[in-house]
Amino acid sequence: MGAQSGGKRVNCDFVSTSLAKELMAESPGETARRGRRSLRGGGRPSHFEADSEGRFRVNPGPGDRFGVTTQSPEGQPYLVVSKRIEWPKGAVEQPVDVALPRGVAISGKVTEEGSGKPVAGAVVAFRPNTIIRTAPVGMSTTATTRWDGSFQIAALPGPGFLIVQGPSDEFVLRVTGADLGVDQARPSGRRFYAHAFTFLDVKPSSTGHGASVTLERGLTVKGRVVGPDDRPVPDALIISRLILRAMAFGGWKLWLPQTTGHVRDGRFQLHGLDQDTNAPVYFFMIEKPPAAR
Repeated sequence: MGAQSGGKRVNCDFVSTSLAKELMAESPGETARRGRRSLRGGGRPSHFEADSEGRFRVNPGPGDRFGVTTQSPEGQPYLVVSKRIEWPKGAVEQPVDVALPRGVAISGKVTEEGSGKPVAGAVVAFRPNTIIRTAPVGMSTTATTRWDGSFQIAALPGPGFLIVQGPSDEFVLRVTGADLGVDQARPSGRRFYAHAFTFLDVKPSSTGHGASVTLERGLTVKGRVVGPDDRPVPDALIISRLILRAMAFGGWKLWLPQTTGHVRDGRFQLHGLDQDTNAPVYFFMIEKPPAAR
């Protein structure tokens, strides 16, 4: 879906019998080429990419509706578009056209705080202030930083935050509330986590924005959990805001009740601790029934 012939593999869930699809860029005379696509439905993901003409043909599973999400290769100026599709009764083939709007280019570099070393493998996304309250149509792209920490994405115009997740859990997490005000999360509100939130006011007429982002490397704590008999606990659950689940949309992570860590043979590790902030951690011993012991 960009102006180059390289492509990306895509996760797709199909709910239909057959699909022929042509993707065209919004710019006049410019053909959408290989890009990233994700179709949401009830089936398992199918991995595919378009050819150099922006076309593909796949055989999805049974059903009458599905959604398609299309993303251009990294570095191209097009936004991500999601589209819902109803499959006509009796149809054996369904054509789908998706026009990708151009975004504003944001390029920059992610480095480690203090050392200035580039951080490769970090995931970068831009989310407008209202993205949590609105449907993800014409969303900004995401990119993975290169060996030198550099990245380039396409973004929607308007104020928002550049959201960065480091390549591992060794970096200190930052928190924001539902209004994307960094470190202003309400005690009773939903919290969103990332390794960096950087505010940008993206202008529609701008030829591009530059951004520099730093990640703080945190501390790693290794410990032991013992029972009343002072022997290592063989199995236990850990609940903490340091143990989060990455979300498919948004670029952030969330704490969910089913997101837990584990103690194995009495040992555990926690990463990304901020030496100036308390991080509550809860341990729950798993008791097995007598027949299973």
